[in-house]
Amino acid sequence: MDPLLPLGLHDYWKSRKLGLGIGLFRGSRQRAAVRMERVFGEGRYLRVESAYSLATVHLLERRFDSALEVNAWLHERFPSNPVCLYHRALILEGLERNAEALAVWEQLTERLVSSGRSSHGFLAECLLHRARLHAFLGAEERARETLHEAAVHALSRRPESELDGPFGGFDSVRDEIGRLQRRLGMEAGPR
Repeated sequence: MDPLLPLGLHDYWKSRKLGLGIGLFRGSRQRAAVRMERVFGEGRYLRVESAYSLATVHLLERRFDSALEVNAWLHERFPSNPVCLYHRALILEGLERNAEALAVWEQLTERLVSSGRSSHGFLAECLLHRARLHAFLGAEERARETLHEAAVHALSRRPESELDGPFGGFDSVRDEIGRLQRRLGMEAGPR
């Protein structure tokens, strides 16, 4: 079963990057997910890798319930892994389980800071999500404080040594920080 994982990943990302997610090509994404599910269920060597891949595919395809099932398996085994926590927080947001998502974003932020080698861009993204959730949950002052921290990390980001996030470029994070600052009546920080 294990060789199905790279085949599924190739088919999925080819379809996604080429914009072939509609009509006839939609099936290639579904077949890719089926391949990853088989490796997750029956694989011998790549079960963990297939789980992370499958969780990503379900997340990107907005199949949040399925993503959470796979992520729960991973979280049981790797509860402090930053990728596992990142996926989990995004999945919980997608399910509109906002208080739970906020707790996971906070756990991820603590994990990154305690590692001693966290990226400012990643921290800015985590803090942005936290600020949005604080605002949504009615804690606007806490949202402003957290958003200020996000802006500071965004300004400190070193693009030559920090990668963009897996689901979007850093420009979108920086732009969203500015939009949320305006919505919360804050003076926009340096961008």
